[in-house]
Amino acid sequence: MIDPGKLVSTLKSIAPFTPVPDPILTELIAHSNLCAYRAPSIIFHQGDRSDAVYVVLKGRVQVFSESSDGNLVLHRVLEQAHMFGEMGPLDQRPRIASARPAPQADLLAIPGSKFVGLLEQHAHAALGLAKMLAERLRAHSQLFEDAVFLCARDRLGRLLVEQARAAAPGQLKVLLADVTHDLLAGMLGLHRVTVTNQMRHLERLGFIELRRASVVVLDTDGLEELCSSGASR
Repeated sequence: MIDPGKLVSTLKSIAPFTPVPDPILTELIAHSNLCAYRAPSIIFHQGDRSDAVYVVLKGRVQVFSESSDGNLVLHRVLEQAHMFGEMGPLDQRPRIASARPAPQADLLAIPGSKFVGLLEQHAHAALGLAKMLAERLRAHSQLFEDAVFLCARDRLGRLLVEQARAAAPGQLKVLLADVTHDLLAGMLGLHRVTVTNQMRHLERLGFIELRRASVVVLDTDGLEELCSSGASR
């Protein structure tokens, strides 16, 4: 059993819940459910009814789309204290993507009606959600722009820099654990062999070190400069 106080602290670290008084968050938690998922289970499928908003308490979650012929595009990889699944309850429409544990995840499932009610009663919570969604839209726009204008190496390098800065802000050398070539290929919409070739190229240049199911970014600033210059090296 998770301490309700820890659950409140986790929620307070997520933008929409930050300004909400603790007693109201405690009441929200009382109406929510703790869920444990393990691969190969699915949290929800694209097209499912949107009846809950989820908060990652432990583990990782992949949000993805899959075409009819089995091709997969990975939208996001979420870790502790991240929220997902909020779009459906907001517009009362089916899920636009699927979600699965990677490989396991403990979640807090907040009823969609309770989440929307919280936003209606607390303007600061609604503003926090709007800012969070705006940041996400900017990130997706950047990914689209990169896909149009950048080569595979630079797209991969920028993604590694983004992941390194998120994992260890301010550090030049960062270990990215549980990062596979398949995962990166899914996030970038590239073939796995393309990612493998570009990873080896970046390793030869001295910007990364490849390890089993992980990557060490050796020079975050240098890798960012390389991938922003557009220079062929």
